[in-house]
Amino acid sequence: MASSILLSGNNFSKIALFCTSFNLQHIKTTTFYQVQRHYLCPTIESYWNEQKGKILSAIGDKPLVVSGDGRNDSPGFSAQYCLYSVMDNETNCIIEVQVVDKREVDLKSVRMEKLGLQRALAALKGTVNIVELVTDASTSIAAMMSRDLEYKNIFHSLDVWHKAKKLAKTLSEVTVFIAIVIWL
Repeated sequence: MASSILLSGNNFSKIALFCTSFNLQHIKTTTFYQVQRHYLCPTIESYWNEQKGKILSAIGDKPLVVSGDGRNDSPGFSAQYCLYSVMDNETNCIIEVQVVDKREVDLKSVRMEKLGLQRALAALKGTVNIVELVTDASTSIAAMMSRDLEYKNIFHSLDVWHKAKKLAKTLSEVTVFIAIVIWL
């Protein structure tokens, strides 16, 4: 039951409440977290490291174009965690994942994505040859990539989807503004 809850992405307390409401037997909270800590997480981490090793050895030292993006656990400035992933654009394989806690960046969630990327690039340094990094239009990441000498050999480009989305939003705002001006 513990592995099913964890691997399905469900929340233990919600599953426990569901079981209780139908008078179903279920494991206790302490049992769930003990099984998770002692068996599930080490097994998942071991499997991830094995798969990542196979992917990185298959890639070798050929020049890579990678995409990076962070995903927060909640929208807006209230996010507690950021999961930053780096993907090889040719194989569509995730080659690095970093988790950042808001407490690591002075409780400022907007800083989590940058730290996640820094950690990911540091973890990949020396194992793969990244020649280009594609990210969203994060100003902190753009500044980091252009100013930090550590990343001078990596060309930084912006994701076309994010640019198109921003352009569509800007055009929509201009259209509304023009309509208001004409109406007045």
